[in-house]
Amino acid sequence: MSAWNSDSGASVCAELIGRSLKKLGHELAVFSFFRDKGAFHGTRIAKKDESYVKRCFSTSKQLNPHLDTRPILERNYDTFIVNDIEMLPYKQLYEIFPKIKKTSKATINIIHTNKPFEDRLFYNFDFDKLICFDERYKNFLSKDFPNSKISVIPYPCSDYNPGAQAPTRRKLNLPLNKKIIFTFGNATCFLPEILPWIKKMQNNFPIMVLIINPHESVATELQNYQDIDIRIIKSGYLPASKIYSYLYAADLLLLNKKSMPGVVLSSMIFQCLGSGCPVVAFDSNFVENLKNEVIKFKNKKEFQAILNDIFKKGPAYQKIRDAAAKYVKKHSSLSIAQQYLALIYSLINS
Repeated sequence: MSAWNSDSGASVCAELIGRSLKKLGHELAVFSFFRDKGAFHGTRIAKKDESYVKRCFSTSKQLNPHLDTRPILERNYDTFIVNDIEMLPYKQLYEIFPKIKKTSKATINIIHTNKPFEDRLFYNFDFDKLICFDERYKNFLSKDFPNSKISVIPYPCSDYNPGAQAPTRRKLNLPLNKKIIFTFGNATCFLPEILPWIKKMQNNFPIMVLIINPHESVATELQNYQDIDIRIIKSGYLPASKIYSYLYAADLLLLNKKSMPGVVLSSMIFQCLGSGCPVVAFDSNFVENLKNEVIKFKNKKEFQAILNDIFKKGPAYQKIRDAAAKYVKKHSSLSIAQQYLALIYSLINS
């Protein structure tokens, strides 16, 4: 029960795990948000749903959340998994949860919230296990739930699948002689404040800033930087394969996101690490649980030193590529799905 085929982080997580479970030969039923504008989790629905997907509810953020219980109650499950429960119509789900418990051998709640739940109703759900992505989440969950109820399973990564830069640039009609800084979607929110730093680098390198689907809040500001080669592409939803094409073409992926309250992570990074494109990120709590897999900067001096190294393919460039490849292989969607299966079997057989 989750976002699915949308551009939300919860959807990315669910799809990577769910499709890997399918590859491993397991039967999967997905219950997801309606396709109506504003009724789904994310900014857009990505594509046509698979045959095992049933859209039967709206988000909890709507004035009168709706849940069609029939598709859910008509099925029996070995395991019933809820993903990002705060966005689901959880009050309606709570009413039928005892019936779900009776027909399921195990129930699991994958936590996406960044702080303790505000609505006390969440604490009345009797899930067999709560899954969180790292120890930061576990630290606040353990204040309200026994440790025996909590398991840490990392956020899954897309497969490691690096590509060739020059052929991809030719295919995308991008210049071969420029260093390309790539960013997209919500990650563009903080881009304008860093453009003056990039402008200074143009004295040493020919640079293009490639932006896919810029956030509406920055579109006007970008027009103030006519002396920087900025290529903006508005393409609607980008499937993972298309995102990877731009990552292959780029010299680096930029994530200049500032810290937010609570515990957060960047689903974009876990989506993109497998491309082999170095990730350069502002040193915020979005990346605090990653070490050598991304290169972090705190100020202009550090940022420009990092770009200089990456553009010259220096020691930091090779180090980050090796660390990212190792991390992705360890946390691949298939590996994470197998961790879920091990947990499921332990719950069923206990």
